[in-house]
Amino acid sequence: MKAVILAGGFGTRMRPLTFSIPKPLLPFGEKPIIENAIQSLARCGVKEVIIALGYMPDMIRAYCRDGSPWGVRTHYVTEEKALGTAGPLSLARSYIAASDDFILMNGDIVTDLDFAALMAFHTARKLPVTMAVAEIATKSPFGVVEHDNGLLRRVVEKPERRECVNAGIYAVSGRCLGLIPANAFFTMPDLMSALVAQKQDVGVFPIDGFWRGLESRDNFDEALAYLNAQAVVTTH
Repeated sequence: MKAVILAGGFGTRMRPLTFSIPKPLLPFGEKPIIENAIQSLARCGVKEVIIALGYMPDMIRAYCRDGSPWGVRTHYVTEEKALGTAGPLSLARSYIAASDDFILMNGDIVTDLDFAALMAFHTARKLPVTMAVAEIATKSPFGVVEHDNGLLRRVVEKPERRECVNAGIYAVSGRCLGLIPANAFFTMPDLMSALVAQKQDVGVFPIDGFWRGLESRDNFDEALAYLNAQAVVTTH
């Protein structure tokens, strides 16, 4: 099984930490973020990882090298300009055949998703793309007012709403690469919208367990707490 990790972002929301080091190499527990991602993929049967680079690419290459410490083989493609979440796949055509199905994921995600189960769901249905989704709770900072005909019905104080969000993880068929323009900014939502416009089905795969995108310091701390809790469980 193959995977593509998107590791080219500037990590602007994690500055000043990312002024001197790319976000994928920020320490997360006892190892960098990207090493956690590669190990999660390897545990689920991924043998080949293509890493899409952009910001400070040489530092990531120097750390990940050929991937052998994690039992995978790594390849690298480098964006000369930002290409979005799908655009970097246009640089990876030499590593991905039309007959391949592969995992695509943002490089700043911590999850216990079973990538093999995602791929099995995707291939069994012969889908062009399957998007993993996570359920999150959003709490309103306000009291929400329900009213009718000028009369108050009730005030719900800071209600919580649960909704599914794009988890930044996909199973993708190699035949989709033909829809991705070369050297142009193109996102996975762009690709999925194009597929839906062609009346093709796009799959949705819920993540039942843990998921966090490390976009902020709060998310970083939550994911680290989860990682530490798992370490305690596995040592008992």
